[in-house]
Amino acid sequence: MQVLRIIGYFGSYLFFMSFILLFQPIRFSLKKSISICMGISVLLIFIDYIKFFVFYSTIVYVAITIIQILCCQAVCFYISRERNGKALFTGLLSSNYILISNTLGYMFFILTDNMIKGLIFGYFVNIAILIFLVYRFRNTYLEVLESDMEGWEKLCLIPIFFYAVLYFTAYFPKSLYLVKDRIFIVILLLITFLISYILIFEYLNRIMKKNDIILQDILLKSYVKGLESQYESVKSSELKLRILRHDMRHYIKLINTLLEKGKTKEIKKILYNINDMIDETKIIKYCENIQINSIVSNYIQEAELLNIKVEADLYLPEDIPVKSLELASVIANLFENAMDYVKGIKGEDKIIKLLVRFINNRLIIEIKNKCEKEIIFNPITKLPESKKGKGHGLGLKSVAAFAEKEGANLDCLIENGMFTVRILANF
Repeated sequence: MQVLRIIGYFGSYLFFMSFILLFQPIRFSLKKSISICMGISVLLIFIDYIKFFVFYSTIVYVAITIIQILCCQAVCFYISRERNGKALFTGLLSSNYILISNTLGYMFFILTDNMIKGLIFGYFVNIAILIFLVYRFRNTYLEVLESDMEGWEKLCLIPIFFYAVLYFTAYFPKSLYLVKDRIFIVILLLITFLISYILIFEYLNRIMKKNDIILQDILLKSYVKGLESQYESVKSSELKLRILRHDMRHYIKLINTLLEKGKTKEIKKILYNINDMIDETKIIKYCENIQINSIVSNYIQEAELLNIKVEADLYLPEDIPVKSLELASVIANLFENAMDYVKGIKGEDKIIKLLVRFINNRLIIEIKNKCEKEIIFNPITKLPESKKGKGHGLGLKSVAAFAEKEGANLDCLIENGMFTVRILANF
């Protein structure tokens, strides 16, 4: 029986490690992180062997259990990219997930009086809950971890309280096997815990949706600002055209007079001047898509205010197979990241190259800027890590989400001293 318990514990450690690997940004490569988690799992199993077969007593049991809990939380903290309240909350959350799943398996064992069936059922519940959490909440939870949300240390009180209540009700000092009349209470506790966590995750999901709305509002403001700028350009162009039409008669008379006198050099100067005036009436249009053109125009104007040279090559028709605002958000995020990096560079390297084209049902987005500082890429996402701390680096994650949604290839690389982000999608 003790052997089956150890097998059950080993499964619990593996599920715990799977959770902390899936539900937090990790510091090391995936291979190294998995190796660390497997090594700690084996160590914990060895400690379990000592607990059950070498020094079995209540005091030793409690002491070793506390050590194992601390080891689990420590490994979560160690492999986490952010060693703070977020990592602590994730580790405690994983402990709650394991405790809830194992308690359901334990109650099944009590009802069937079959250890193997209880073990199998516990494994099944662990897998089912983990799949549900990954499918329903993982992306939202990771986005929240990447945000600048504070107060994680206070949130840790929730899983600590849940763990303590359930543990002292179902396992210690007397287990459910000895006090079966507590099963109904434990079931109510489990239902309460599950509902509470679903509500917490839904709340976090609402926070992220609210943030998305704020970002969309910023994008729409940029779009409106771009339209206003284009409107002013049209007004200015119309005024210059009216002035040019008014002055054209005088230029024609002057040219005729100079022709009669054979002064061709002066005529050329006048023609060059007229040509320059015509060029000033041109309205810059980057592409046919109004929304993209408006937002790109606005960002290019902002770049020019920072003395950043922009080389823009856009070909986008009015109708494209993606939502224009979503595509505009991607371009805006990429452009903001490039501007933020380039504005600190001096000289001719203060340049951004933007390429956006949709031809033959193929969309390509490429942006380049000079790379002078070291860029660290996340081993899992392959995206650059932000060195600014919390609340930063979300732009490229949004771009990655767009690429995943559209089934596009996203590459971030350094080519010839230029940091390049390239998205390629086929429709």
